[in-house]
Amino acid sequence: MFPGIVRPDWMTAAWCQCRGVIERHPALSPDDATQILACPIKYQEPRVMWNWYTAAGAPVVFVEALAQESGLMLADYHQWLPGQKVAAKDFELPNMCVAPDRAGSPPAGSGKTLSNASCSDCHTTPW
Repeated sequence: MFPGIVRPDWMTAAWCQCRGVIERHPALSPDDATQILACPIKYQEPRVMWNWYTAAGAPVVFVEALAQESGLMLADYHQWLPGQKVAAKDFELPNMCVAPDRAGSPPAGSGKTLSNASCSDCHTTPW
């Protein structure tokens, strides 16, 4: 249902531009510089995705304003480690949440998708 995995060359393909650098901030990247990248969303300019990466290529944060026409999409990589495995139980809903009824839903990878032509510079979408 999501746009697909991120392309290896997404920063170049999406015409990302560095808009700022934060040097050796103790919380962001104490031994590195953090680059703030603005990546225009294809066919939706002037909208941009904000991507913060260390100069060594480690993600720090990703922000998309007005994701799906409302709200904010945020990915915080503060405790992310390359190759880190996530336990299946981490995706379990708390008891107070009710899981949606998935009976009759199409198999994963078919049906409605959040991807569109605007996602194709950065993701392996079906577009």
